[in-house]
Amino acid sequence: MTKRATRWSPGLFMLIRRDVRRRAHRTVACGGSVAVVVGALFLSMLLTSGAAYSNQLIKDKFGADIMVISKEATTSSQPFYTLLYTPSPNYISEDYTQALASNPGVKGTAVQLYLTYIIQYGGGGYGLKFWIVAVDSDNFMLRSWLPQNVSMPLREGEAVLGWHFPRLFDIPNQGVFYGTKLTPVVRLPLTGTFIDRVMFVSVDTAREMLEWQRLGIDPGACCNWLIPLSFQEGQVSAVFVKVKSGTDADKVASQIRSTYQQVNAITVDSLVGSANSRLGELLSTSSVSGSLVWIASVLLVSAVTSATTNERSREFGLIRALGANRSFIGKLVATQTVMITTAAGVIGIAFAWILFNAFYVTIISTLGIPHQIPPVNELLSLVAVAIISAVAIGVLAAIWPAVRASRLDPYDVARRASR
Repeated sequence: MTKRATRWSPGLFMLIRRDVRRRAHRTVACGGSVAVVVGALFLSMLLTSGAAYSNQLIKDKFGADIMVISKEATTSSQPFYTLLYTPSPNYISEDYTQALASNPGVKGTAVQLYLTYIIQYGGGGYGLKFWIVAVDSDNFMLRSWLPQNVSMPLREGEAVLGWHFPRLFDIPNQGVFYGTKLTPVVRLPLTGTFIDRVMFVSVDTAREMLEWQRLGIDPGACCNWLIPLSFQEGQVSAVFVKVKSGTDADKVASQIRSTYQQVNAITVDSLVGSANSRLGELLSTSSVSGSLVWIASVLLVSAVTSATTNERSREFGLIRALGANRSFIGKLVATQTVMITTAAGVIGIAFAWILFNAFYVTIISTLGIPHQIPPVNELLSLVAVAIISAVAIGVLAAIWPAVRASRLDPYDVARRASR
């Protein structure tokens, strides 16, 4: 009885490991390009998704439907990233609060009084602006952002700090503003909006500051850098209006504009639309450029894989001669390419995440959009999309080289090598 000849089956991952080590420089260069593309894709999705989440969050929690400001005042060019109105000496009478509250379609009103700003400089001389704003002692807008365990109204001398607002003992005045010592009672959770860079005080506290300035008391060396207050008793910067359920905010705003000639009424939805329009422009630009770069990455990886396949033709011919079939060769090329692009994609995502957190403030300030990290489930979906894009680069780039490699005939390869 004769024994049947055994066919040698080479180890797929052993061959991949050996080739990666042998062509380490080319592998790193190819993987690096994929890492950059996938990392940029992930960063772009993280920015746009976080901005959309932040806009929706503030719309849901803002509590107000209409903002009423002076006719001369303007809205912010970067809604939800800076104060909704442009800080200026254009004030309106506090009497509008009660007048607007008497409107049959209005459920409640809340006031804001812009006081001043401070600038904190970081590394490289880059400065961030922070605002000090006075609100009603029981402001419904501020209350919606307070932690659940904080329910007290804002009292005289108390302050509520946004997430990014500096600690008061880090500021030259040591918590003394216009002769008034402020005591922080709570720091708001991160919102990804202008609220993160605001310190809220009560209107009564603002009046106390104004009285101190009116008396002309020497502020001393620690406080003489503060910008003089420009408002007068009985003035506010904006009145925010909450309409009753089922009431059309646009109609109420139109009615306010026609009734009171000195003010302008703007719906919060229009501000959200402005922010979403800016976000849409960013998303459109990043989508087009990202698609072009992704296609270029596919072509680059395919070219590198094709070159590597040509160089390995003798190796593939030998493997075929030792018993490997055509599908094994194709699988070898495709698996190696997909493994490299997938690993590179994971590295690119990790590196993009590190860079994003390291330069978060600079990136968001430069783009001029509100931003908050999306929830974990949404964040994981972004990671999954980025990884799938890395796998897709490998699959598409490997199709033609894998087909070519699988068609190699051992006899033809040996004949070409002998020439």
